[in-house]
Amino acid sequence: MEAPERKLSQLSVADALKKMLSSAYTIDETERVDISESVSRVLAQDLKSTTDSPPFHQASVDGIAFCYADLALNKSFKLIESTVSPKSGKVPTCDEGECMFVVMGSPLPQRCDTVQKQSLVEVLETGLNLGHVEAQGQYVRERGEEIKANSSLFSQGKRISVADIGLLSSAGVHYVRIFRKARVSLLSIGDDLRSAGAELNKGQRFDSNRYMLSALLASSQAELIDSATISDDYAALTVMMQEAAVKSDLILLSGAMSEENIQYMKRVLKKQYKMSSWQIKLQHGKSLMFGKLESHAGRQTLFCGLPSHPASSLMSYCQLVIPMLDKLSGIDVSESVRFLATLTQPIEKKSHKVNYLRGFCASDAQGELQVHAHAMQDELTLTSFAESNCFIILPTPHQALKPGDKVWVEYFPTSLR
Repeated sequence: MEAPERKLSQLSVADALKKMLSSAYTIDETERVDISESVSRVLAQDLKSTTDSPPFHQASVDGIAFCYADLALNKSFKLIESTVSPKSGKVPTCDEGECMFVVMGSPLPQRCDTVQKQSLVEVLETGLNLGHVEAQGQYVRERGEEIKANSSLFSQGKRISVADIGLLSSAGVHYVRIFRKARVSLLSIGDDLRSAGAELNKGQRFDSNRYMLSALLASSQAELIDSATISDDYAALTVMMQEAAVKSDLILLSGAMSEENIQYMKRVLKKQYKMSSWQIKLQHGKSLMFGKLESHAGRQTLFCGLPSHPASSLMSYCQLVIPMLDKLSGIDVSESVRFLATLTQPIEKKSHKVNYLRGFCASDAQGELQVHAHAMQDELTLTSFAESNCFIILPTPHQALKPGDKVWVEYFPTSLR
């Protein structure tokens, strides 16, 4: 006779995340891509500059270039009828007492080491009066001032931003080696689920979780290699998980994560796979399943079962799945950035569990951060996410709050705002 199943243990979000990250690994496969294709990808190498930036002494404003030493010898300068621009293939020379018009970003003429703003220059009958000059080298960017050739640019693990791509280009970098994207299979479970646009019979509903999670995975630079809605047939689900494990780094299960269903899956899977399951200590404590599938060849695939209720599923994804995808992708996982904001409404309910309320945070006329909670905080309502931009985090235990109290706030990921 089988021993009765134990109740699922309860973990805080922080403890659950710690367990998940300790089981996750970093993908070691890499690929070489053009920098234009590298935005939001993660560097798999340290990078150094191949050239100085700027590559020459460069004017930082539109103005008049001249030799600073000539100021002591000349009250006015002769303007050479030539213009140096970034498109110019040749760099002309200014002799003693001569100056030349330059545009921002252009190389300086030979002998010139200083630039005066055009608006400060006075035209005289005898030439140009350059006015007051603060110092030698004003309005000039020295060669290599921003980046020296062979200097360090970025370290392995850096997520490449749009600005980084511009910097890499200016440093002469054309290709970078990055970690490949995490491959994810998404299985949505439920006899009552239908695809968007299908006709609904009584008791059926649209599979909002699958579309929502697919979009989140795309925005996180994961590679969604399989997405399917399947019935509540857990024998068939086990087979599908085994098939997905061959080609995936992570299997996301959406729906039917009740304690009873998790216990069933544990009985089916435990002979072959390592797995864990917990309830998360939230206001609406929800079951979450996490584990590893390990092949005979030693390949490991993570899997994570999210709650079926849309709002709970989305919250769990933000707090637990995103950091796990970051680790798979080679990103150093750090704590979320949180800040204090002033509550503009009362929150009456007391709780002994952490609460992640959906809210909207913005600055008032004085520049102070103000936040209010959305009226709908249940587990089914996605309107509360669509009309909010942050989580209001109420720690455990927390008392009733009044307007003017300070609360911790964490912005949603960019893809949700």
